[in-house]
Amino acid sequence: MTHATAPKRDFTRFERDTPNELWQMDFKGDFALDAGGRCHPFGVIDDYSRYSLSLVACANQRTNTVKGHLTSAFIQYGLPAALLMDNGSPWGTRGANRGPR
Repeated sequence: MTHATAPKRDFTRFERDTPNELWQMDFKGDFALDAGGRCHPFGVIDDYSRYSLSLVACANQRTNTVKGHLTSAFIQYGLPAALLMDNGSPWGTRGANRGPR
């Protein structure tokens, strides 16, 4: 039996029309530190320009840590119309009506 393959599609760049229309944010994994503990790199990019608005080394992925770094970005660059993140920790819920850590 022969399986048909889907035709290749041209690459379409995903981007918004104006700066601050959409920011994407995510933790970029984590790694152990020689002195103990872990580092959780946190990044925020503007979807229009692909400019890195924030890239910081965090000791954790907790709500107050994220709020602090986002507040700094808001002060420096203004407020985005929308934020995009995946459903992973800390953005996803941990049970009925429970938000991030």
